Amino acid sequence: MAQYSELENLDPPTLDALVKMMVWVVYSDFDEELSESMTVIRLASQIGWEYDEPAGAVIRWAEELKVHNNVQLQEACAQLAARIPSQAQREQAIALFEEVARADGKVMAGENLLLDWLKEAFEEEGS
Repeated sequence: MAQYSELENLDPPTLDALVKMMVWVVYSDFDEELSESMTVIRLASQIGWEYDEPAGAVIRWAEELKVHNNVQLQEACAQLAARIPSQAQREQAIALFEEVARADGKVMAGENLLLDWLKEAFEEEGS
């Protein structure tokens, strides 16, 4: 999985790198790696991923995932879906999310639920 140090020289950021960063933030250990997750978010802001851009929406969504609240998680998925305009990008984001999570051994019951919410949000936004 992408380490935050690998994200420093991205220009321009790609959807692939963005999703990998999102998954890294979401799945980082909530206690031990929280400071590193915050470093990822700060770094992304420094390289121009502003909150009003689609990339920033993913960063904001990843931050919200720290809350461990199902209602907020579903809302965050909906916000993310609203910020990724094309169906092709949405499908790519889901495929990348699955691929990165699976490669890192993170696809378990809870994560599958999260992925289901993300897919649902994309479907609702697309209709």
